[in-house]
Amino acid sequence: PVSFSGATQLPDGAIALLTQTGQVLVSRDDARTFSALALPPAPAPTSALARGDAGALVFASLRGMRAASAP
Repeated sequence: PVSFSGATQLPDGAIALLTQTGQVLVSRDDARTFSALALPPAPAPTSALARGDAGALVFASLRGMRAASAP
C-alpha cells in the first residue's frame, strides 16, 4: 500500500504526488497515468511537497527540508 502525503502542480501543469517514503509520482496526462521520478532516497518519512524557486521540488520530513530539481 502507498500513502500520499503531499501534492503540487509543476510549472508545465503536470501533477506531482509525494508518498511518505519520499517517492514522487508525476502525471502529464490529467492524472490518467503516473511515472516515478528518479530521486535519491528520502532520509526520513516525508510529510509535504511544494514547488520552490525555478520549479524545484521542496520536501519536508522529520529531518528537515530538502530540494531536488523538477523534471
